[in-house]
Amino acid sequence: LFCLCFFFFFFFKQKTAYEIYQCDWSSDVCSSDLFEKLFHLLGLKLSRKFALFLALVFYYLIPIRKETVLDNLRHAFPSYDEKKIRKIAFANYKSFATVLIEILYMSRMTAEEIKQEVDCINLDYVRKKYEEGNGLILLSAHFGNWECMAASMGVQLNISLSLVVKPLRNPYASNWMNRTCATWNNKIVPLGISIR
Repeated sequence: LFCLCFFFFFFFKQKTAYEIYQCDWSSDVCSSDLFEKLFHLLGLKLSRKFALFLALVFYYLIPIRKETVLDNLRHAFPSYDEKKIRKIAFANYKSFATVLIEILYMSRMTAEEIKQEVDCINLDYVRKKYEEGNGLILLSAHFGNWECMAASMGVQLNISLSLVVKPLRNPYASNWMNRTCATWNNKIVPLGISIR
């Protein structure tokens, strides 16, 4: 339990540029590989249930940015009472934990599994516009598991999508995430590079 909590805290905590430069991130990648395998053995349905446990740990025991989340919610919803604000905050932690587990599981999914995870609507319209040859820009908000959505959409359309991504602060995590998102023939375009 301690190792699991330490891994998630260390892997996703914010670091300064100096800490990033001085840090050996290879242990993080080894830990993520371990959890990939564990979640794959458990299956996605059972692994998602683990998200409640992670949310409890990171909301109550290791409250990463909890006060920032609560403060932001108080500003966004000034008419909500404190109980409702805290309920929304905890739901946010649970949602984030679910996405994290799905991302770790995603790298070992088959194309058929990734297709079944996302219900894409209007695919015929997207395919028709793509076949017109003028290019197409698809925008997505960061709700739910956007990485899984992009991978699934590319598989369902049988089109290689170019995904514009902002690199993560942890270079090993960034490379791992890019490899995972490119598993189903999508291309990664780092933010800041001009696209032609």
